[in-house]
Amino acid sequence: MVYRSLSLPTNLIDELEKLGERLGLGYSSSADAVKDAIRRRIEELNAAVINRKNIKIAEGST
Repeated sequence: MVYRSLSLPTNLIDELEKLGERLGLGYSSSADAVKDAIRRRIEELNAAVINRKNIKIAEGST
């Protein structure tokens, strides 16, 4: 797998680390927490796209 560097505001990383600690999410690094957060958001957006397509199909069939 190829990796890229990404700069994020320090306060965003700090907040993610605090949440991870409070919730006991057990990430081994802040990079793992960021990857998981991005992965989950991508899943949400993909689900929204599928939902919109399904709505358009349903509207077209009435």
